[in-house]
Amino acid sequence: MRRVLLPPISVTDPKPWVHGTHKPVRIVLHDTESHDTAGVVEIRGVFNFWHTQKNPDGTLAKYGAHFVVDKDGNVGRGGDPTQIQWHVTNLNTGSIGIEQIGFATFRNLLWRRKRRKQLYAVARIIAWDMAATASRSASDAIHACPA
Repeated sequence: MRRVLLPPISVTDPKPWVHGTHKPVRIVLHDTESHDTAGVVEIRGVFNFWHTQKNPDGTLAKYGAHFVVDKDGNVGRGGDPTQIQWHVTNLNTGSIGIEQIGFATFRNLLWRRKRRKQLYAVARIIAWDMAATASRSASDAIHACPA
């Protein structure tokens, strides 16, 4: 069996919000609903956003996801996949969160032509995870996939 490597990590969240540990059983794909700029500025911006968001009662929301991928295929790591991070309502435990910088309204053609490096990096993260947990099926990737 061929070993699948995780894509190179360009930036990491210096202080990820962690809510315990778990054994991931699914992958959740999201888009950030934000524009992308050159380099890893946008990935750092997502990390900063998570560290400043508050709940209605004023407490910190403590959001996060395991990976953030920009249009150039740069990958940010928000935490270890065995750590629980809050990125999706009611499915955080058991989920690896992958945030794709961009908009859900992007047409398929835009994703295929201008976001190819991003899609390849996301596919590589999923392949790495599937190889690490051979018992998981491809149908376990769920939720809000724009492509």
